Amino acid sequence: QDPLINSITFSNLSPLIGDVVTCIPDAVDPDDDVLTYTYEWYNQTTQSLLGAAEDVLLDASTVVGGNEIACTVVAMDPFGATAELDASFTLGNSLPVIDSIVLSDTFPESTDTIDCIVTASDADGDALVTSIAWVNENTQVTIGTGASLVLSPLSVQPGDSLRCDVQVFDG
Repeated sequence: QDPLINSITFSNLSPLIGDVVTCIPDAVDPDDDVLTYTYEWYNQTTQSLLGAAEDVLLDASTVVGGNEIACTVVAMDPFGATAELDASFTLGNSLPVIDSIVLSDTFPESTDTIDCIVTASDADGDALVTSIAWVNENTQVTIGTGASLVLSPLSVQPGDSLRCDVQVFDG
């Protein structure tokens, strides 16, 4: 008799780029024969083969957030009888990462212009939007927005500490 694959589950319920996911079949053989399995992973969004093993690495060169990823399993008994089933999941969106924040001048004068230089990345390759707010830590007042800030004696005094607060959003 042919084997039966009841279901397929994945080792990770919310995978992201960079994760390894295992395709786990729940199969039985009515004759109690030992089953062997073959696997194929596809990016259904791009119609490309991702691998032919039980595990697949969700690599940024082959997948992006939102792609539909499928695993097809074939179970075979020693006599060549087979069963096939596939299951899929949607790859989640990886959050962007702020790699570094550097101030152009760490000892500015009260009328200088300083820049908040942000380097950020996104494993999905999404376009990034950066939001920057400048805060005078002594007064806890937001004194500007944007990457550059022109200082003024009206907003900062000698000895005040400034910081740039950064948020990065992906598309």
